[in-house]
Amino acid sequence: MEKMKTRLFITMAAAAMLLGAASATSLLWPGTAHAQEETAKDKANLAQAEEHYKAAEVLYRLSKFKDALEQYTAAYKLIRSANLLFNMAQCYRMLGQMDDALFHFKSFRDDYRREHGDQLPPNIEEVERLILQLKAKKVLDKEKGRLAEQVKKEQARRKEQLAREEKLRKEQLSREDKHRTDLKEIIKLQQNQTKKKPPKGQLVISLLDVDGAQVIVDSVPRAVAPVIKPIPLKPGKYRLQVKANGYLDHVVAIEIKDKEQTSVAVTLRPLPKKSRFWLASTISCLALALGAEAMAVAFTFKADEHYRNTPPYDQDVTLMYVGHGMAGAFGAAAITSLVLYLRSDRVEEPPPVSVGFSPLPGGGAVSGGFRF
Repeated sequence: MEKMKTRLFITMAAAAMLLGAASATSLLWPGTAHAQEETAKDKANLAQAEEHYKAAEVLYRLSKFKDALEQYTAAYKLIRSANLLFNMAQCYRMLGQMDDALFHFKSFRDDYRREHGDQLPPNIEEVERLILQLKAKKVLDKEKGRLAEQVKKEQARRKEQLAREEKLRKEQLSREDKHRTDLKEIIKLQQNQTKKKPPKGQLVISLLDVDGAQVIVDSVPRAVAPVIKPIPLKPGKYRLQVKANGYLDHVVAIEIKDKEQTSVAVTLRPLPKKSRFWLASTISCLALALGAEAMAVAFTFKADEHYRNTPPYDQDVTLMYVGHGMAGAFGAAAITSLVLYLRSDRVEEPPPVSVGFSPLPGGGAVSGGFRF
């Protein structure tokens, strides 16, 4: 952005080259058209304003915008010239104070028209462009701040979630260590009991190909895969559970017969995972919805710059509605993708498990099935 070259004290020759002698005098220094009517106080104010203006010009070229703004403000307090408002607006813009810059650009446009009989400033196109850019930047900064706050909240939520998951993982490892210790003691006890007393019935686990899987009978750990030897049990009904990290629990009701082997085929299914495709689709649709809504907001502000019922106004309003419609469509698509993502790891009901009985030496044979 080039700074407006407003000269409070311009020579008649330079004014004639730009806008004509009479119009240039009226444009840049309203008081000189009535110089004959100026009082001594007006002349003193004029001289002081000239000093402030010259100092401000030097400071602005040295990129000392805050000091230049103070000098322009001091000059404006002495002579209420609309041209000084433009320079003050440029200083505010370079300092990053966009609200103040927008206010002074609008004040310059309005005051200039009042000072010059509803005549537009010669740089009206640049002023309107700067006003439009400041409005758009204000909207984008607001949206950026909102998104940054959302990202900050999401990062905090994710940090808490990771802390909880780490705590659960440590608790799980502690329980697994305790289970291993208990299991070793149980296996040792079973081996000692097997030597002293022959089993009445046996449980045979087959097709269990996940090493480290725990075989639990009525909440009591009995073996760890691979299960090679039959598990001795007293006759009766039991609840068999086979569990392993990363797999769905396999649960079935069994019945142990006297002097018989009960065979159970176990196939562990991996835990289902949520679909990354639907997660990516949800994020993409949300981003597109935000972009479409930002476009609608931009065209809303742009429509305010035109008179109603004019082609530019109608065109901007149409694009505004198109943006809102696109934002709604992408929002609906994001909701649909999110629902599909949340349902992507549903577990189907397992098929019925068959349990067979085979005779031990000297006994009968029975076969049957159960569904848990």
